[in-house]
Amino acid sequence: MTAVQWALAILYSLAILACSVYALLRLARDEGPAPGSRRVPLTLWLFALAAVARLGFVAVTGRLASPDWYEQEEMALAALAGRGFSYDLLGTEYQAYGPPLFTLFSAAVYGVFGHHQWLLVVADALISATSVPMVHAIGARCFGARAGIVAAALAALHPALLVYAGKLHELSVEVPFATGIVLFAVRWIDRRRWADALALAAFTAVGAMGRPSLLFVAAPIAAWSLWRSERLGADALRVGAAALLAGAMLAPWTLYISGVYGRPIFFNVSGGIVFWYGNNPAATGSGTDPSGRPVFDDVPPDLHARISRTDALSADAALREAAWSYIRDEPAAFLARSAQKLVWFWTVSPNAGALYPPAWRVAYVLYYALMVGLGVVGLRSVRGRWSAAVIVPIASLFLVVSLIQSVFYVDGRHRWVLEPVMLCFTAAGLVAVASRYGPSLSAMSRRWRPSG
Repeated sequence: MTAVQWALAILYSLAILACSVYALLRLARDEGPAPGSRRVPLTLWLFALAAVARLGFVAVTGRLASPDWYEQEEMALAALAGRGFSYDLLGTEYQAYGPPLFTLFSAAVYGVFGHHQWLLVVADALISATSVPMVHAIGARCFGARAGIVAAALAALHPALLVYAGKLHELSVEVPFATGIVLFAVRWIDRRRWADALALAAFTAVGAMGRPSLLFVAAPIAAWSLWRSERLGADALRVGAAALLAGAMLAPWTLYISGVYGRPIFFNVSGGIVFWYGNNPAATGSGTDPSGRPVFDDVPPDLHARISRTDALSADAALREAAWSYIRDEPAAFLARSAQKLVWFWTVSPNAGALYPPAWRVAYVLYYALMVGLGVVGLRSVRGRWSAAVIVPIASLFLVVSLIQSVFYVDGRHRWVLEPVMLCFTAAGLVAVASRYGPSLSAMSRRWRPSG
């Protein structure tokens, strides 16, 4: 790697680690213990539970030594070999295809410690595990202490996140940053402190490097917090400083990738590709068809010929224009398909689970149905008692991410980044059900207990 590429990989890897450690230490400090106490904070116990669950799963399934890997692995190794963050797609070479965060993190780990995939799996699992104490804090703030504990346990054992612990994929890094955005947004609206505003900015900036749609989650939160501010000048100063921090954190990568392509580029040159995924005559709404075959295999021959003999910018522009041409020709179909993708985002698409055993799909559908059902119970149990500090951040995350994905394309993993926060509702439902029926079941069991 060049010195600039090394600097970027180390810089953003340190940003990931700094945000993760800060969240753990901040939550641990807020809960106690008293000075001089040797009690281990609950935050650290929950982090340990999640880490053990993830690492135990990958060890038992053999994924620790042989994880699945994707284009981020190829780009990290290409950079280490001196070819930049290059990736070949349909005969076109891209630099930094897709969101760059996990590619940079992989390159830093491999560059410092050597190409040991198991080490990246461990690092990925530990970062993912930091989301669990944050889920606990959100659940406790929204629904009470018992719900917070239950939500953390559910998040630690979330089946999809356990499976993805055995994949060298950006999802495990995206999850704690999406969760952190909600956590620090709630704290910012509650307390209006500098630390929470800056933490929200840092989590937003780093999270957007992995999932660009997260960048737009903070905007409605900031706007609402200023609209309802009792000290507009002071809060505007904090929001402005937070925006500058986020911009400063995104600037190094933006300047680098713009220099590579010789024109202003924000995150990467693949927006046209993912836009075409969900908007073309053969689009399924997903990245694959029902058999698990990539949508890119269905690129029309004439379009394939155009993008395979040109540069990345021209190829991406050609795919974007092909998508817009389809939308102009079929506006009603575009609107109908976008609405359908929004429904699929919150339910299960026909293509979901195509790459997994059928039994896994059935098990997950049942799990998700139970999760949502209990979540509705949890939501009803606290209706009328929610504050805007809770409603605004969660609604912003859910609506912004789902609406943006419905314009592009929808895979199951796109919702999984939200599901740890969704589990707070599920936990509230479990607590509500236990509170209502637990005493009756206990009395029934005593009544039927054999005498003697």
